Amino acid sequence: KILVAYDQVCNQCSSRNGRRAYRQQIALAGIRAAGQGAKGTSGVIQTVRQAEGTIGYADAAQVTSGLGIVAVHVGTNYVLPTDIATSNALSQSTIFPSTTGRVIVSLPHTTTVANTYPIDLVSYAIACPVYTNNSKAEFVKQWLTYIDSVEGQDAAHMTSGSVPLSHNIRTKVMETIQSIRMVAS
Repeated sequence: KILVAYDQVCNQCSSRNGRRAYRQQIALAGIRAAGQGAKGTSGVIQTVRQAEGTIGYADAAQVTSGLGIVAVHVGTNYVLPTDIATSNALSQSTIFPSTTGRVIVSLPHTTTVANTYPIDLVSYAIACPVYTNNSKAEFVKQWLTYIDSVEGQDAAHMTSGSVPLSHNIRTKVMETIQSIRMVAS
């Protein structure tokens, strides 16, 4: 899940002059934006916590108290990144046909369907379609089969907070995994 985590600046400015300076900056017609990179989700969250007025995009499962979560306007309501809203987005996703052993998913970014969070991040794995070593081919197939299984998806949900893939996406992924093969060198 992806969300916008933000630090509520107006309530955190320590002085009246600080609050006034912040409001003056916002009122300027040509506000200058600055960016700062951070390593991984934990780095982004740490950066947002440390600086006033920051906005960051982070994995919702990693956001803890002290940061706000922004709801996205979908249809006539605002939707938070809940498991159900993310799952709804996955279920509405388009799976494009592929002859190259890939599963190509397009999330419904412009959906108006209620309780759908349309700016999710879908994780992926990359494997070779052909291996010259039979044991490597078997290992990769077994590993990816576990990740794609209900058991693997549930384990990922319990440990990282990720939302399990929808049945239609899992089915396509499994077809791709089964097409991995070994060719003699």
